[in-house]
Amino acid sequence: MNTILGIFLKVAATFVFALMSLVIKWLSNNFPVGQLVFFRSAFAMIPLLMWIAWTSELKDAFYTKNFKGHLMRSMAGVGGMFMSFGALHYLSLPDATAITYVTPLLVTVLGALVLHETIRVWRWSAIGVGFVGVLIMLSPFLGHSGGPDLALGAMIGLIGTVFSAFASIAVRKLAGTEKT
Repeated sequence: MNTILGIFLKVAATFVFALMSLVIKWLSNNFPVGQLVFFRSAFAMIPLLMWIAWTSELKDAFYTKNFKGHLMRSMAGVGGMFMSFGALHYLSLPDATAITYVTPLLVTVLGALVLHETIRVWRWSAIGVGFVGVLIMLSPFLGHSGGPDLALGAMIGLIGTVFSAFASIAVRKLAGTEKT
């Protein structure tokens, strides 16, 4: 394994996703969320197909043993994308981004419930503290001072984290039967 390359790729991916969020936030005032989701997905297919072709796995990319699993993962992923882009429309970029940090908490809980992974007490404690932090973070959006748009944006963002968590769990389940 090349640790330095892995670190570089993770940092680069984080930068690119932050840049994407910035562009979506900017465009969401002029274009419908559905159109943004469509074009983000369409343009993402170009480098993905190039990479798959470069690794000589194009034929295998369309073969599956678990069509239903891929369908569920796709629906959850698209739902998460719609909701996160919708949250970016209603909320400031930092607020919408902060709400997405609920996803790892939900993935851990779903890992225990769906995948039957063992979660130790210290991790459950951290998840509990994390959810308390989420409630504190969301409290300004849910009061009267936030206004209906902020409350709607916060709820859409929160629903997006649920979809994204289910997408992550679906990928974990698919990894047991599908090639990467």
